[in-house]
Amino acid sequence: MAAEPVNDDADEAQDPPGRRFVERMAEGAVVAAADGAIRYANPSFAALVGRRAGELLGLPLLDLVDPVQSDAVRRLLAHGRERAVRGAADLAGADGGRVPAWLSVAPLPEAGPGACAVVVGDRREERALAREESARREAEAANLAKDQFLSVLSHELRTPLNAILGWAQLLSSRDDVQPEQAVRGLAVIERNARAQTQLIDDLLDISRIVAGKLRLELRRVRIGDVVEAALAAVAPAAAARGVRVEAISTGEEETVLADPDRLQQVVWNLLSNAVKYTPAQGRVTVQARRDGDAVEVRVEDTGEGIDPETLPKLFQLFEQGDSGATRRSTGLGLGLAIVRHLAELHGGSAAAESAGPGRGSTFLVRLPLAREDPGGESDPRPASEPAAPPAPSPDLSGL
Repeated sequence: MAAEPVNDDADEAQDPPGRRFVERMAEGAVVAAADGAIRYANPSFAALVGRRAGELLGLPLLDLVDPVQSDAVRRLLAHGRERAVRGAADLAGADGGRVPAWLSVAPLPEAGPGACAVVVGDRREERALAREESARREAEAANLAKDQFLSVLSHELRTPLNAILGWAQLLSSRDDVQPEQAVRGLAVIERNARAQTQLIDDLLDISRIVAGKLRLELRRVRIGDVVEAALAAVAPAAAARGVRVEAISTGEEETVLADPDRLQQVVWNLLSNAVKYTPAQGRVTVQARRDGDAVEVRVEDTGEGIDPETLPKLFQLFEQGDSGATRRSTGLGLGLAIVRHLAELHGGSAAAESAGPGRGSTFLVRLPLAREDPGGESDPRPASEPAAPPAPSPDLSGL
């Protein structure tokens, strides 16, 4: 759009070479009177806001600013009448769009009492470059996380296979295997087969979640039954590690509309994760209680705690609090990502809290309470019927 400078009598007194310089500037330039009215605008400013030059003469500069930012720009102009100041604002284009800009304001008494000069720069390219840089950093971080995940995946899949293959070869190639040795070998094979099954189940769940193909079979479920079933499933692993796991009863029998198998998977994942990171003689508690119009499942442990920098990333895919060469625990780090997605599919949320390393952690899952059925229709199965427990937590101590 062709633009012409806006001039008035006060501007005629300006030095002609200086005027030519201002009119050829790539940045916008404006002279604002004491009342904020535009007394002069160069072609770059007129083009920036998508207006004809004649439309700008006498127009309040604040009319060209995003209304949300008008108070801040008004203060900026007030300070700029006394000393040079800088700021930023979004300008309103003629098409209703917003133009991000930086503003440099300085006193200009030559143009009249209280007048100021405003130099305006277009920040659209700067913002675009910042977005590209942010996207590049995110992509690099995602690729690094995936590389670490694939490294962990190969290790976690190979470890149980090595144990299964080793014991299978030993049992099949020797005739002098003692009965107790055979029993031990079969137990190791079964334990590691279960461990690998759990890993593959987690991968399949993540694949369904990412593809949007994970489906829920909803019915009314008593949250206490789900907690009891999850406790029973995690008990063997907790006993092996010397960790005490217990439920804190509130005496409430709250009901949620949920897929019982998936809901139990959520509670089991939280409990098994707490057991994994809690040392011997430690304690893990689980409590389900009503909180307004929701049920809150709270799992607390006296374990290793969580670093504040790690806390926001716990529920992300391919993220592990102890990933890398020094990681001490087994698993793919998918459990908490699955917990978050399942909670959200149920209309709820998942969160984590910790006071820091060595100070334990708390995981919270909130689910909406089931509405009372005005028709009195019964569910396909009794609400108290617990979901089938998952396979016991794999114990790799025999490797």
